[in-house]
Amino acid sequence: MPPPAAANSTPKDTTEDQLCTYLCGNSLGLQPKATKQYLLEELEIWAKRGVLGHHSHAYQRPWLTSDENVLQESARIVGCKLSEVAILNTLTVNIHFLFAAFYQPTPQRFKVIMEAKAFPSDRYYTGQLFDMKRITEAGHAQGSLVGFDLAHAVGNVPLYLHDWAVDFACWCTYKYLNSGPGGIAGIYVHEKYAQPDEERPRLAGWWRNGRLPGV
Repeated sequence: MPPPAAANSTPKDTTEDQLCTYLCGNSLGLQPKATKQYLLEELEIWAKRGVLGHHSHAYQRPWLTSDENVLQESARIVGCKLSEVAILNTLTVNIHFLFAAFYQPTPQRFKVIMEAKAFPSDRYYTGQLFDMKRITEAGHAQGSLVGFDLAHAVGNVPLYLHDWAVDFACWCTYKYLNSGPGGIAGIYVHEKYAQPDEERPRLAGWWRNGRLPGV
């Protein structure tokens, strides 16, 4: 795929042969070169196989386990173990899912602390990067849980969520991971919360008890 043409970006003062530098990855990443071919392949399977595409896929990407195709790479990108990451929903939905599990207020401790003006446009311009490791350590020192919205970090800066002992995090994939509008999102939960004594409320879905053998 050629670089973006300026004529496709702005309606004035451009010609067809001018190229532009795309600086809007913070809003929507550009289309990867292989995207169109992958989409055509999925449409082909849908047209020819219908519901059988859930299990039988000519390109070895059965829909029933489609998340497994990207789990390993997702874990590498956010710096965690494979068992700590899941691909599902959208960023906003996942924020609600995680808060349903982790926000357990008591009469003494009920506040959610976050940076002031969490969605300001100037943050995009300055490129400010918070020290997530220190923030996590400071929160834990006060007995707090620490979670992050990684919408503008994932695929953009190095992340080591497991080593930093971050409790939970979520992210979208349509910005710096270039998955396209409406691309599926991801979550991370530290492995310590998989222990029996750390059972928490959760909004569980189809695979709440794990996939059946052979599925």
